[in-house]
Amino acid sequence: MSPTQTGLPDGVRLVVADASVLYSRCLRDYLLYAAEQGLIVPHWSEQILADMTEHLMDNLHVSAERDGEGCGGVAYVRGDAGNR
Repeated sequence: MSPTQTGLPDGVRLVVADASVLYSRCLRDYLLYAAEQGLIVPHWSEQILADMTEHLMDNLHVSAERDGEGCGGVAYVRGDAGNR
């Protein structure tokens, strides 16, 4: 597909981020930095967000009441700052 068919400017790529990318602070930072620079347009589904949240809560022992506290990048990805 050409950029005109996708509606994206030349050189901009649509990227679907899976839960492993969103879970990893380093990879998530790279993803969001590339998006801020206009290099990519990231997308994710509600299921991907649910998977990422489940793994974060399991591995970080975060309770549902504390979900999102001190996790600005996670809040952004989860939609508190808008789903891209």
